[in-house]
Amino acid sequence: MFSKLDVNTLWKSWGKKPYCNKKSERAPHINDFCFPICWRCFSLSLGLIITYLTLGIIEYMTTIQYSIVFLIISLIGCTPTIIDGALQNYCGIKSTNFRRCITGLVSGVSLAFVVRVLLDLNN
Repeated sequence: MFSKLDVNTLWKSWGKKPYCNKKSERAPHINDFCFPICWRCFSLSLGLIITYLTLGIIEYMTTIQYSIVFLIISLIGCTPTIIDGALQNYCGIKSTNFRRCITGLVSGVSLAFVVRVLLDLNN
């Protein structure tokens, strides 16, 4: 899976820079410790987990009918993150940590709905 060099490299960089983009200024910090994921990945994960747990509670209390339209709307919700990342990577437009956090959160919520709709459509 990992070679010894890769594991050592990951371990040495733990708490110094995020693994996703290797830029510590784009990651949350607590004192001198840098989180292993950037603001965008952190908020995307947070949005995905919170939304999926919330959907589980709501579905326990009531029935939700998902459709292809709901899937398309959820996929559209992922586009701000894609656009922000593409503008930053290809056009050199700087993105702030606040924008990374918001677009990641929106994308995380949308991805949770995408997963839920796809699971519902398969049943």
